[in-house]
Amino acid sequence: MKQATRVATNTPSIPPGSLAKRLYEAAAIILFAVAAFLLLSLITYHRSDPGWSSTGIGSQIQNAGGMIGAWISDFLLYLFGYMAYLFPLMLVYAAWLACRGPERSETFSGLMIGLRTGGFLLILLTGSGLVSLHLPDAPNFLPFNAGGILGTVIGTEFARAFNPIGTSLLLTALLLIGITLFTSISWLAVVDGIGRGLIFAARYSAQLSMQLVMQVLRVLKNILRKPAACTAPMQIHAEPTAAPPIRPTSHTPTPIVAKNRKTEKRPKPIGAMPTIELLDQPDPHKAPGYSAEQLEQMSRDMELHLQVNFTL
Repeated sequence: MKQATRVATNTPSIPPGSLAKRLYEAAAIILFAVAAFLLLSLITYHRSDPGWSSTGIGSQIQNAGGMIGAWISDFLLYLFGYMAYLFPLMLVYAAWLACRGPERSETFSGLMIGLRTGGFLLILLTGSGLVSLHLPDAPNFLPFNAGGILGTVIGTEFARAFNPIGTSLLLTALLLIGITLFTSISWLAVVDGIGRGLIFAARYSAQLSMQLVMQVLRVLKNILRKPAACTAPMQIHAEPTAAPPIRPTSHTPTPIVAKNRKTEKRPKPIGAMPTIELLDQPDPHKAPGYSAEQLEQMSRDMELHLQVNFTL
């Protein structure tokens, strides 16, 4: 007896936290598998398969989930329409909560489960109503229409009581409430996050524009610091060529009469351009371009102008 009790006391016991973590991981794996099966069944739905709303036409089931997948996909699409594709997302969200473990997950209570379930049902019903109200034409591959039979009833009755515009506003408000109950999302926090993102994007774009302007100013400053190198005339060195020989002529040269340039009166052409002598002579003591002090003052004035007018 002593040896038996000694063996029993030496066996290691599993800690409660480790056991709960393993159970959470197992639940997450099962939820991921069910979500994948449900999504595959909804994607491969075919109207010729036997299901909840019809007995089927063909003898071979085309749904990837088999008979069970065809029956479940037909039931969900007939009731909720396009909103049936939210069921796999709901299972993935539940699996993600399970992956967080018992330490980070919320305590499972009747109130919490009821709020999340009610929020998900509210999302399904209001979403189906909005889809049936704004997408009345039924696609060919769905068993009923875009919003399902529940969405058609909700959209029709609400539109009869509140008109289409009032129905859209009311169902949208209820949809946001359902999302809040199901996911515990605070819309004020969402709006605050969007505002912070916009402010960050505006500041980042302002910094980029300021850096671009400063780079342009630096390039202009480097160009204006060397005006002589840019405006210097190109000197062409021509090689001297031998003049052709002058052949003597037989006729007698005519005498050249010297004319006095001062006393000679040149005829003034009518409508001709004025001569270049009318322009002022250039100042030889003035340096071309801008000085270093002038360029530095110009760049400082430009930076001050950008900081004052653009608050950068």
